Amino acid sequence: MTKKLWRLADAVRDRPVREAVTSLAVDAVFSVHQMSERPLPQVLDDSQHLASELPADVLSLQRELLSTLDETEISHYLQGLISVVGREQLAGHVATPSLDQVAQSALFARRTSSETAVTIYDPAAGVGASLVAAGREAQDLGLRPRLLAQEISEPVALLAQANFYLAGMSADVAVGDSLIDDRFEGAKADFSVSQAPMGIDWKSSFDVVAQLSASGEAFRHGLPAKSDATWLFAQRALEKLDSGIEGGGRAVVFSNSSPLREPRSSHLRQSVLDEDLLDAVIALPGGILPNTNIPIYALVFDIQKRGSRVGKVRVVDLRSQFENTPSRVSARWQLTSAGSELLSRELRSTKDSQLARTVPVERFQMVRSRVRNTAPTREGASGGVEWTIDVPNSEPVEKFIAARYQPDEVAITKTETSATCRIEVEEVFERDDVARWARKLGWGTSRLATAMTAPPSVEPPRRTGLGPSLQVIATAEDDPASSTRVDEPGQQDPVLSITVGAGRANCAFLNGWLASPLGRESIAAAHRRLGGNLGIVRTDPRSLMQLAAEIVVPLPPLAEQTRIANEDAKLTRVESLVRRTRGEFWEQPSKGQEFTGKFDELLDESPHKWANDLPYPVAAALWTLHTKETIEARHKQTFLFWEAYAAFTATMLLSALAVDESLHETEMPDLKRALNDAGLSLERATLGTWSVVLQRLGSVFRNMLTSKEVDQQERVLRTFGGTSRSSLSRLIAPAVVTLVSEANSKRNMWDGHSGAASRAELQGHLDHMNKLLDDLRAAVGSAWQGVRLVRAGQGSRRNGQYSQSAELLLGPSTPFRTTTLEVTEMLDDERLYLIAPSGSVGLPLQPFVIMRRSPESERSTSYFYSRADGDGFRFVSYETAERSEITLSDTNVRQAIGTTAMRNASAP
Repeated sequence: MTKKLWRLADAVRDRPVREAVTSLAVDAVFSVHQMSERPLPQVLDDSQHLASELPADVLSLQRELLSTLDETEISHYLQGLISVVGREQLAGHVATPSLDQVAQSALFARRTSSETAVTIYDPAAGVGASLVAAGREAQDLGLRPRLLAQEISEPVALLAQANFYLAGMSADVAVGDSLIDDRFEGAKADFSVSQAPMGIDWKSSFDVVAQLSASGEAFRHGLPAKSDATWLFAQRALEKLDSGIEGGGRAVVFSNSSPLREPRSSHLRQSVLDEDLLDAVIALPGGILPNTNIPIYALVFDIQKRGSRVGKVRVVDLRSQFENTPSRVSARWQLTSAGSELLSRELRSTKDSQLARTVPVERFQMVRSRVRNTAPTREGASGGVEWTIDVPNSEPVEKFIAARYQPDEVAITKTETSATCRIEVEEVFERDDVARWARKLGWGTSRLATAMTAPPSVEPPRRTGLGPSLQVIATAEDDPASSTRVDEPGQQDPVLSITVGAGRANCAFLNGWLASPLGRESIAAAHRRLGGNLGIVRTDPRSLMQLAAEIVVPLPPLAEQTRIANEDAKLTRVESLVRRTRGEFWEQPSKGQEFTGKFDELLDESPHKWANDLPYPVAAALWTLHTKETIEARHKQTFLFWEAYAAFTATMLLSALAVDESLHETEMPDLKRALNDAGLSLERATLGTWSVVLQRLGSVFRNMLTSKEVDQQERVLRTFGGTSRSSLSRLIAPAVVTLVSEANSKRNMWDGHSGAASRAELQGHLDHMNKLLDDLRAAVGSAWQGVRLVRAGQGSRRNGQYSQSAELLLGPSTPFRTTTLEVTEMLDDERLYLIAPSGSVGLPLQPFVIMRRSPESERSTSYFYSRADGDGFRFVSYETAERSEITLSDTNVRQAIGTTAMRNASAP
C-alpha cells in the first residue's frame, strides 16, 4: 500500500497539502460507502463536493488502490495517507503508532470485563488516531467502544470523522476548544487518552479557564504555568472518568518533562497525588514524536486504584524497548514487538525489576533542606559552604542524609515547612557507578561539596551554560599552588575551581580521580541530574554550588588518599622524565642507548602479564604465545592470538547486535554488504572476516555511545551487560580496530601468502607484531574487567531477584573462580555471558566462542568458530589443548551464521 500512496503523493505534489489530504480522505469515505453501504454521518455527506476538487486521474488512482485493500487495511488507510502525503504539515495531528501502543497497554492493563459497552474520550483528538487505536484494542478485548472526540480545528475534525468512518468506529466528533468549551459536558467515559500539542500556551484562554477553576466547574486541581496546557488537558481527561467496569476509570496523557517538574505546577501535581490519581509514569525516548528529540513521558491515571497499588506509583523505564524506525516518515523510534506486552506485564505487577519500580506517592513530594558542610576552615571555623537538598517525603531526612553523605559531614541549617512536588523518573533508576566501584575497594563516597571551604568559581568566567566536558580542579585552602591542570595539551574545557579543606581531602587525589574516566562520568552524571538531557548547567553562583553538591566522589581515609596521590605523583615524574629524556636523546641520537637504558626495567611489561585482565579464551591464546620456545612457533602463535582477540571482540559486537532487534534489522544488511565486498563470509571465518565485523559494528556502537542523546548512550551500555562507558569506549576504540586491521594485513603478507622466511626475517616480523601487541595493551588496558566473561550455573529466585552462581572466565588459569551474580532474569545454565561487575542483565554470547570440558580431565578449553564443514561446524583452539579442533552439529551456530552469511557453503 505504501508504494501506491507515494504515487498519490507525487500526483498531488503541486497542491496544498491539507486540502489535498482532505479531498482524498472524503473521496475515500465515499468510495468505501459505495462498497459497504454503511450510513454516512451528516458532516461527511455534506462534504462530498471536496472530493471533486482533485483531478479525475488522481481520484481514479486512489479508488484503484482502495479496491485492492481488505477491511483491516482500509481501517488504517487515513493514517497511512497522512503519514505519506501529509507528512510534516499534519504530523502534529497524528499520534505515532508507538504512542498508540503505549496508550493501549496502559489503558487496558487491568481490564477484566468483556462484552461491555465502553466510552473512550479524547479532549484534543486531532485526526482521531489515538482513539481509533484505543477503540481497536477495546474491540480485540471483546468490548464495544464508543468514541468521543473534541478537536479545535474544523478541517482536522473532518479528517477525524473520515478516520472513524473508515475504521468502522462509532464516534461523536465535536468542534471547539475543550479548555473553554466542553462540548461533551455531562458525558462520562470509561477511558480517556490525550496527546495534546506539547508546550502549547493557553494565555488567550486564561480568563475563562481561571473562572472555570475558581467556580469548581473544571480544573479543580489548579492551573499550570500559562506556557504549557498539558495539565489542563489532563484534567479534562480525568474529569470525564466515571466507570463502573472492572479495570476502567483509566486515562493516559503524554507529556514532555517540563509539566512533570516545572515549579509553578507543583501545587497541581501535589493535588493529583494527594487524591492518589497517578497510577504510573512511563519514560519514553526522544525521537518518538515527529520532528523532535525531546523525551516523552506517559502519565497513567486511575480513579479505581485498589489493594497494593493504593498510595503507590509504578515507574517504568521503557526507553530500552524501542528500535530504529525502518522509514523516518513519522518518527525515529518505534516500540519493539515485545515492548508492548512487556509494558502491560510491568503495569500489572508491583514488583521491582530492571525496567520498573514501585514507589510511594510521597517519593515525588520534596522537602527542601539547607545543609552546611562541617569541614573545618583554615581559621578553625566549621562549615565552609552551604547548599540545598530536596529530600523525598517517603523517607526521613536523617536517613536520606546518611545514605548520601559520610557521618558528621553535613549539618542541617534550615528545613522548609512546605513541600514541592516533582515527578522525577531518572532518579528512581539512577545507577551510582562510583559507589559500586568504591564499595569494592572498601571506600565510602560523598559529594564534592562536603570537602569545600568556599563557593566554586568558573575559569574563565562565562555567561553561557556549562556542559559535561567541564573540568574540576581542587586547590588546598592552605596551599593555593597545590592545583594542577590535568587536561591534554590544547584542550580548552572550562574549569570549575574549588577550594578544599586540608583535613578533609587531598587535592592531588581529588584532581587525579576527577580526571579519570570514572571521575569524568561522575561529573557528566551530575550535569544530567541538574541540566536534564542536554546536561547544561547555569553559571550563577547557586547553580555552580549545586553542581559541586551533586558530583559523587570517593573519599577513602585521608592517609589512603595521600598514599594514592604520592603514587600518582611518581607517574607524573616519570612522564616528566620521559619528556626531558626525549629532548636529550634528540640532541645526541647516536648515544640513544645511554638515554633509553634507564627505562629498560620500567618497560619490562611482558605481554603475557596482561593475560590476567583478559577473558579466558583470549588470555589462554596469549599465555600460549608466552610458552612457545622456538621462533617459528612464536611466529605462528602470535597470529593465532590476534585471531583469538579479533574473533572474541567481534563475537561480542555480533552478540550485542543480536539482542537489539531494530539495530539488527538496520545494520545487518550493511554488514553483509561489507563482508561480501571483501569477498568474505562467516561460512569461513578468518582474521579478515572478524576485522570487517569490528570495523563496521565498532563504528555503529561508538556512534551510539558518543551520541548527544542520553537515551542512546544508556541503551548501548545496557546492551553490553551494563558495562561502564569508559570500558566499552576502550574495547571498541578506533585504535583497536586499526591494530586488528594491521595484524590481518601482516598475517596475509607474512604468514598466509609468503614463501619461506629466514630466522632474521621471522624475528623482524615478531618485533613488529610485539609492537602491535604493546599498542593493543596500551589501548585496551584492563577494560575487559568491566565486562566479564562468565559461564552461568545454578541459581535461585527470591523477591523477584535471581541469585545465580557462575564461573568467572578471566585470566589464563583453570579451574575458574566461582562468583555469585544478582540478575533480574535467570541466565541459561552453562551458557557464556558478558556482564559488568555490578550488572544485573547478561549479554548472551553468540556461539562463535565456546567452552568445552575435557571428559578425561575436566579441564576447560576454549574453541573459536572456524568454518562450516558439511552438516557440522569446525571449531579450533588457540591454546594448548588435548584436541586442537572439534566439529559440532548445532542449530544455534547455523542460525548465528545465517544472520551474517552472504554466500552458502558451496559458493566459490
